[in-house]
Amino acid sequence: MWTETYTRFRFLSQLGLALAAIPFAGVLYGITKGRRNFNVARVTVKSAKLPAGFDGLRVVQISDMHLGSFPTGSDIVQRGVDLINAEQPDLILFTGDMVNDYSEEAEPWLEKLSALPPASANSAYSGNHGESDYARWEQCSRQGGEPGAPQEPPRHYRVPADAG
Repeated sequence: MWTETYTRFRFLSQLGLALAAIPFAGVLYGITKGRRNFNVARVTVKSAKLPAGFDGLRVVQISDMHLGSFPTGSDIVQRGVDLINAEQPDLILFTGDMVNDYSEEAEPWLEKLSALPPASANSAYSGNHGESDYARWEQCSRQGGEPGAPQEPPRHYRVPADAG
């Protein structure tokens, strides 16, 4: 009977290879399937500290759109817009990484995104891809600003107590 000696080096090498496969599998799933697998989670927030005007307030929070990742003929952004509209939100929060690197990545999708409801207060906060050291946003234009004039996104937004 043939037996093979299992050295410590060989064991650690194979263990390292197996452990390295785990994040690789996660990235592979995200690239192929996960980016189309939207998650709608309906959460009811109950707190005695919230004003009565918040009762029934519908908030949609969306993050990590990475608009530069999709071919312009894709239906993925429209599917996301349809899901958001189906929730009939009073407030939409874009919480980071709307693009990968450059503001221009959003331009092909502006018409589709304009179909989002004009809620009383929509707010966007940039993520690590929006405020990066590796990309310069010289020609950034935000709602209410002049093209070429960089503006800071709001760091907070005060919702009136009688909202709803």
